[in-house]
Amino acid sequence: MSLPSLNNLINEFPKEEEPLSRINNLIDTSEVGKTLFTLNKLYETSRFSSQFIFNYVLDRLVSDGVLKKIIRVETEHGGVDDFQSINDVPNELIDWRTSEKFTVTPRHIKILYKLESKK
Repeated sequence: MSLPSLNNLINEFPKEEEPLSRINNLIDTSEVGKTLFTLNKLYETSRFSSQFIFNYVLDRLVSDGVLKKIIRVETEHGGVDDFQSINDVPNELIDWRTSEKFTVTPRHIKILYKLESKK
């Protein structure tokens, strides 16, 4: 199955058909609502010719409702909380596993993409 969003992107970037097909295959074999992709996984799978096109494709898949961007705060114990925007992340959080308060730094931030739809 090919996503309409990806078909439109192939029309815009015909030289990127292979990377877009790899993204399509990754999405097609993943479970809606449960699958989370890291930036590294998406980038390594797709292998776009430029960072610009990679970012453009991700933004388009998010705006089309295929992917949802998640800002996750993690400690060495695992995920603490998820946010919709980096601006929503507070300066301090409590790790619910240890009840310890910590200052959020860039090393605690992970950007994930959740598969929301295959339409």
